[in-house]
Amino acid sequence: KTTAIQHLAGLSGRTLVVINMSQQSDSSDLLGGYKPVGVLQLAAPMMANFERLFFRTFSRKRNAGFMEKIRSCFVSRRWHQLLKGFQNTLEMTRAHKLRGAEASSAAEASSAKAGSTSGGRGKVDSGGSVAAAPRSSTGNTGGRARKVAALPAEVVRGWREFESAVVQLQAQVQQAERSFAFGFVEGSIVKALREGAWVLLDEIN
Repeated sequence: KTTAIQHLAGLSGRTLVVINMSQQSDSSDLLGGYKPVGVLQLAAPMMANFERLFFRTFSRKRNAGFMEKIRSCFVSRRWHQLLKGFQNTLEMTRAHKLRGAEASSAAEASSAKAGSTSGGRGKVDSGGSVAAAPRSSTGNTGGRARKVAALPAEVVRGWREFESAVVQLQAQVQQAERSFAFGFVEGSIVKALREGAWVLLDEIN
């Protein structure tokens, strides 16, 4: 039976997660639960999420050096410096969002003023041309104002969720320095549901 299901999963191109059940199996193994974890295990998914949001908000080319420093802090497990980098970026994201809103309002006002004489709208740079280097709060280069695109709603929502996660990680880092850090570790079924994989509960009887 197991071989047949594995064959069907292969034919369907689906990932199959096989869980060997026993009398010692617990619901937390399937659904997840709070367990002592290392800070690296908590920070790894946040780092991946940070890079995804960062490059949807800011220029990859102009911020290569800044991102390299963030990655260095993560690899060398300098958690306090990593958190500081996250917080600096969140501050820059708020400024970026504000400038994007101002640029959008200015563009709308200019379009309304031009009316039918211009017949077009100015293009906004969607590449996120505002540098996110720490301590930098200007969107100008060489005295010329850069156009800043308003952030998509899902990116803004992602940054808000990330900000909450940073606060939680900061508390967990402090807790790990005193004793152990606890975090919710997803079980096999939850991971499979998130990834759209098949689950086989073997020896369930």
